[in-house]
Parts: sequence; structure tokens; C-alpha cells
Amino acid sequence: MTVTNWDARAYDRDFAFVAAYGAELLDWLKPQPGESILDLGCGTGELTQRLIDAGARVIGLDADPAM
Repeated sequence: MTVTNWDARAYDRDFAFVAAYGAELLDWLKPQPGESILDLGCGTGELTQRLIDAGARVIGLDADPAM
């Protein structure tokens, strides 16, 4: 398996639409305080942070450590 090294700053600059598009999922998910959530492919963690801000316990994993 080949893993591409991402530039987190460039990702946030050029692909901010990904997190914006995914934000609708948070309404559907309705994270609750104390709930455990695994965020796979979390990227730079923008949506992961919003889950944490809602009170959930979150583990964010991405294939690239730079993300």
C-alpha cells in the first residue's frame, strides 16, 4: 500500500469544502456528551474538533500522520 504524504495546511486551504460538506453529517449524527466516536479518515481534524466540542470522546485516525 502506498501512502501519500499530505500537507495539512494546503489541504485546509484547497479542500476546505470537504469539512464543510461533512458538517451536515454532524446534524444527522447528533453527538452527545460522553458518547464515544471513532473518526476514520479525520484529515486535519476540523470535524473531529466539532465532535469534541459537542462533548463526545473522539479518536481521530488518518492514514497520514501529518494530517
